Amino acid sequence: MEFFHLFNQSDEVVMNWCVRNRLIASQLQCPTCGGQMNLAQRGSKATGFSFRCKSNRSHEVASRKFSFFQGSKLTIQDIMVFVKSYLEGHTMFMTSRMSGVSYRSTGVDWGSFIRELFKDHFTRSIRQKVLKGNENINLNQKKQ
Repeated sequence: MEFFHLFNQSDEVVMNWCVRNRLIASQLQCPTCGGQMNLAQRGSKATGFSFRCKSNRSHEVASRKFSFFQGSKLTIQDIMVFVKSYLEGHTMFMTSRMSGVSYRSTGVDWGSFIRELFKDHFTRSIRQKVLKGNENINLNQKKQ
């Protein structure tokens, strides 16, 4: 499915896509009793979904708990458009404008958050990789 078409779909379609792509969990361990919590559609919640405990139905947490989207009041659709625009190299002003996110503090905060994620990913995953190129060049030799 094409990106903008996907994120113009209903919250249910977007949430299912997020679960399939492991951006949001389908199950959690209940922080109160340790039971299993399942993601369920809930019309009374802002996102339309929440986690409910199978052992105690009164135990409920937000669907964004422990996810990339936790703590944000933006829609998942707006966040994903913001991230895509940012990754395409648009200015922060254009990124905010394209996604409908306020350019002021919200856009700047999300830009900083994404930069931190990139930095962490680079530090953990990429920095130690050895690039293969001309086998005759030893990158560890000191220049003479």
